Amino acid sequence: MSNEFCGSWFPVIRAEEVAYGHVARVQLNGQELAIWRDDEGHINAWENRCPHRGVRFSLGHTLGNELRCQYHGWRFASRTGQCTYIPAQPGHKPAQVVKAVTYACLERYRYVWVSLNRTPAIPEPTLPLGNDGLIAVRSLQINAPMTHVITYLRTLAKTNTWGNDRPISVIECQVIEIPLDTGASAADRLLLLPQPASKACSVIHGIADSTVEDGARLPFLRRQNELFKRFKSDIEQ
Repeated sequence: MSNEFCGSWFPVIRAEEVAYGHVARVQLNGQELAIWRDDEGHINAWENRCPHRGVRFSLGHTLGNELRCQYHGWRFASRTGQCTYIPAQPGHKPAQVVKAVTYACLERYRYVWVSLNRTPAIPEPTLPLGNDGLIAVRSLQINAPMTHVITYLRTLAKTNTWGNDRPISVIECQVIEIPLDTGASAADRLLLLPQPASKACSVIHGIADSTVEDGARLPFLRRQNELFKRFKSDIEQ
């Protein structure tokens, strides 16, 4: 696993996709993760591997505030990852060392964010956005490393080649702002948030900073789709 992006926060999945009872499987910087929500609404990001036999947690399911491994039914507590129950030893409390590998995660700006840096002092992600009126658009997988994606987006911002009168800008770190001219009632900008999935693959997530009214939703989605198609084609070529 590369250490280049380990100290940063990255969005890995839209929050609405992490439904109760479902365990999602994502990849960040070469690390496969299981993302799930307990019955109290807390988000968890764990290494997608049960410490017992290495079976993927994403094959299992949630039970209230616990996740149950599909293979031998071992159960692990939300937030701490501590093993709480072993079916073959129902009368024994599992040892403290038996736990899932957990990572820092939070829900913000309509996405689940994860940091692979396990130091708790990492500053939380902050964008020039409020919490209302945001739309998490569909994500795009690109067959190129994160460094290539960032270079492309920064070049696009520098040369302003998107074709709008308003400039493309780099807000901070790996966040790119793109103006979208789709009508007066549509979202007027899109924030792009790249995610390093692996050494050879990246994902671009998007957040629209406005409420798109019903009549403008289709033009907005078409414009965003055109934009993402262009990104994928340019970067992969």
